[in-house]
Amino acid sequence: IKYETLFEPDQSGMIALQSDYNAQVPLRSRGNQFVTELQLDNTALALLIDTGASLTTLSRQSFEQISDRHRFTLLGYRMFRTANGLSKGAVYRVGRMRLGQMVLIDNNIAVLDFSMGDDIDGLLGMNVLGQFRFQIDQRQKRLYLAEKEQLNGSKRRIKNGKQNHGITTIISCQRGVSDVFGHGRRWA
Repeated sequence: IKYETLFEPDQSGMIALQSDYNAQVPLRSRGNQFVTELQLDNTALALLIDTGASLTTLSRQSFEQISDRHRFTLLGYRMFRTANGLSKGAVYRVGRMRLGQMVLIDNNIAVLDFSMGDDIDGLLGMNVLGQFRFQIDQRQKRLYLAEKEQLNGSKRRIKNGKQNHGITTIISCQRGVSDVFGHGRRWA
C-alpha cells in the first residue's frame, strides 16, 4: 500500500483545531488503541476508547473494587452483544463522573464479566463520548472534547470544569427505563 501526503498541516491549523474544543484529555496508547482516565469521585478508572460500545462498561472485577466507595443505582439486567458473543450484564446509574474537565451527571454504565488485563478497567463507550463532539489526535495522544449543540432540546447534563467567560454550562438529562434496556426488552 502506498500513501501520498496531499498536504502538511501547519501549526496554526493545529491551534485552530485545539481552540474549537472545551477540553483536552491525555491518552496513552495500548497497541493501536487508546486508553483514557475516567474519574468517579476520587477513583481513576483506565478505560479503553471503544466507539463500537454503546455503553461505557466496567469489568466485574473493577466494579467490585470500587462499588463499596461509590453509590451506584442498579437499573436492571440486559444482554450485550460483545466480541465474544452474547453476555448478560448489569446496568447501573452513576451520579457523577468526570472525563478530563467535563463532569457528567446521571449516566449509565454496564458491568460485565471480562478481563482486558490488569491495566484496563473497562471500555469508554458512546453513551459518554456521544455527548461530545470529539477528536482523537493520535500523534499528540490527546482526546479533544466540545459540547454538542443541543438541537433537539435533550436534557443531557454536562458541566465544564473550567469557567467559560464566567458562565458554567450545565445541561440536565434523565433517560427513561425503556431507553436503558433498548427495544422495550427487559432481562431478569
